[in-house]
Amino acid sequence: MQSFHIFHSRNSYVYIIICFLLQTSFLFAQKTEVDSLITKTINVKEILMITERSKGLTGVKISLKLDSMIVADDSLRINYRLNDKLYTRKFNELQPKLIDEIAIFHPFAILFVTSGTHQISFALDKMIDISKRTKYLLEGVKEDVNSVQVPTMHQLQVQVNYTKVTPKTPKGKAWDFHLFPRTTADKYPDLIYTLESEHNDASRGIFSGQFFRAHKQKNTLIAGWPYLSDNIYFCEGDAILLCVKDADLIFHDKIGCISISKMILQEKSVPLEFGSVLKFDYEMIVK
Repeated sequence: MQSFHIFHSRNSYVYIIICFLLQTSFLFAQKTEVDSLITKTINVKEILMITERSKGLTGVKISLKLDSMIVADDSLRINYRLNDKLYTRKFNELQPKLIDEIAIFHPFAILFVTSGTHQISFALDKMIDISKRTKYLLEGVKEDVNSVQVPTMHQLQVQVNYTKVTPKTPKGKAWDFHLFPRTTADKYPDLIYTLESEHNDASRGIFSGQFFRAHKQKNTLIAGWPYLSDNIYFCEGDAILLCVKDADLIFHDKIGCISISKMILQEKSVPLEFGSVLKFDYEMIVK
């Protein structure tokens, strides 16, 4: 038995050393890649900013008109400042395509502005294509300030009095896998609930959804969170998603999700049933 522990310990040390060497090689490769970037000049002809509603979100759309075509794919990054805060626009094109206009979308929910007319400042920083090791030198119109009309803004808080979920997944399996469960409860989910606001393709990378996650309640089918959530900001008509999940180490399994946008505007807090959630009894405060 002692020799097994020694062998296992040695394997662990070898594994740690290998991971360290791989990580060091990766960081060195990244640095080398950044240091060897090719520079190309591209001219920005015009910057347009308008209020737009897109796929359940209201925000400011920024369009950059270019004087030449570039290839847009998932390796293209553009850094810029909006109201003096630095952001990165990450593209998510499955197939590379030629473009001469770049669209950026910011939901008003993450600009934390109030309703009414606001001056929005935009400034370009840099644009890099990682896979082609190309850094674009941006010329022409690099800054703009524009008046943007922000519709009615709200704040939402939720308190959950009671929730109950099914003892098994829709496929009839246990929520949690245990090789040697000590009790039946070991197979029950670790319950959390989340509040999320939607995002769309043009806001991907800068906005993966405003997010509130309640603390975990282990190995249970019944739970409650008798305290108010953090504020979730949204424009009237924005899509807000409420989810109950089984919390795991990395990925959380969805037990049930439901859009509560209409209920928010009507300020209704009736008990809900959705997915594998048998009952979700909650209260909400909308300001």
